[in-house]
Amino acid sequence: MWKYEHNHERLQTSLNESISQVPETPIWLISRGRTEEAERSLCWLRGWVTRDVVEEEFNELMKYSDTTKRKKSVTIPMIQFATTVSVPFQTSQH
Repeated sequence: MWKYEHNHERLQTSLNESISQVPETPIWLISRGRTEEAERSLCWLRGWVTRDVVEEEFNELMKYSDTTKRKKSVTIPMIQFATTVSVPFQTSQH
């Protein structure tokens, strides 16, 4: 039984170390204004390539993030409005 527990601990330690080596996703970093880190993360995810290799994809991610921010700024007030307005709900009874 102790061998199983020891192997389980070793596996868990290895997984924790591996996960800590994976960078945050580029789109998450961009959404928080951390663009330099996002570009490095994208280079890592594409196999440690240079920035010029991921330049087009990175620019597309930046555009996507900007578009998403603009959509959120338009929809959030509508969501707030919808939650403050009560609408009568009718059910049909047969």
